[in-house]
Amino acid sequence: MTRIIIKPVVLQSHRDSFNLYAIGDIHKGEESFEEAVYKETLEIIKSDEEQKLIVWMGDYVTHFPKFDYRSDKRLISKKYSDVLSAYSSIRDDIKPFMKDTVAILEGNHDADWFKAEEQDFVSWICTELGVPFAPFIKDKTSPYATYEAYIRLKVKRVDKIRGGMRNINIVAWHGGGAPRTKGGAVNVLSRPTEVFPLLNVIMMGHLHRHGVIFDNLLDVDEKERKIVDLERYYVFTGAFQRGFPEDVSTYVSKKMLPPQGLGAVKLEIQPFWRQSDDKMKVKWQKVP
Repeated sequence: MTRIIIKPVVLQSHRDSFNLYAIGDIHKGEESFEEAVYKETLEIIKSDEEQKLIVWMGDYVTHFPKFDYRSDKRLISKKYSDVLSAYSSIRDDIKPFMKDTVAILEGNHDADWFKAEEQDFVSWICTELGVPFAPFIKDKTSPYATYEAYIRLKVKRVDKIRGGMRNINIVAWHGGGAPRTKGGAVNVLSRPTEVFPLLNVIMMGHLHRHGVIFDNLLDVDEKERKIVDLERYYVFTGAFQRGFPEDVSTYVSKKMLPPQGLGAVKLEIQPFWRQSDDKMKVKWQKVP
């Protein structure tokens, strides 16, 4: 089920912006989990006093069900030696950010537990945090999101009596597949545009890559009878699992997959940057 989330955003003027953070593929519980980088990322987001929104992208924990072919006890950290303690820790990490959280996605590692043991840890985290989960969601701003979410930010400028409103359409998707090349990764990231053609931002985890690709689309303004730009940003949201640590072989190193992009992603979005046509401006930054 694709979760539809409608979130209002209020800005005072065209000069104002807000920050959108995407953080996921944490893989807490694995020996190669970069806890120091993760804690620094949370501190940076916490200290951000600007208006901010957060999307949690899934794959919070690495713990494999008993008969999973990837299971290897050598990869599991003693600090998070059981799956419940790891997910409990993730719950505690998310809790201070609930006011700013737009979506909590499920990743493939999280879904594996439901398929093998019928344990839905992401739904459990949401319940613990007081968030209703499917099929009990009635609040369209509720952040429980399953594997993918269509997020519409309804942005309003209070300094403009008429107009001064725009939608920013986002698909946040945990992702899938295992492309080895950069081109293959971009092809996977662009899949949502084949389904939802009017997207401004596509965010995907899973591949543990980092970066933003800008694309320009065109439309026609009937009133002004001119061609206008439609901005689109493709976002790889990073990870917190080091693929090639010195002291242990990981799934990534055994398969010789591409190196991991450590950290999260921040988008600073100025929706009304150019007053003449309400053109959007986006700056992206790796965190930390």
